[in-house]
Amino acid sequence: MSSKPIIEYLQYMREEAIPLTPHTVTIEDGESESGEVDLGGDAIVAVLAPAAVEATTARLSIKHGFVSGTRYPRIMGDGSGAQSIAIEAGKESVVEITDAVGLYYVSFVAETDAGAAVAQTADRVFTVFTRPL
Repeated sequence: MSSKPIIEYLQYMREEAIPLTPHTVTIEDGESESGEVDLGGDAIVAVLAPAAVEATTARLSIKHGFVSGTRYPRIMGDGSGAQSIAIEAGKESVVEITDAVGLYYVSFVAETDAGAAVAQTADRVFTVFTRPL
């Protein structure tokens, strides 16, 4: 997966003077779900994966809530199961989930392509880029 489309998208955002806000979120050693991040209703536009993740980690799904400390199930698609973001260690991924706009409190779950949770063997710090709606 090339990061060229992400770079072009981020350059477009910069040229249009649309501010991007970075948020860091950690999936701790032994866990598959990250801590909570407050997006304040912004739209998620990209995720930067750390340089290393477990070899079987291929996707991040998003859990969301409107109150801190609560989570609803993963964001679901059009009957095809949970929507998720394809990731690759050390690379950026554009988020194309239209249902991922206007979220407040979110956490991310590391998963295989088949949707099984993947516990990490070290703390993994992801950077989530958002923009105002």
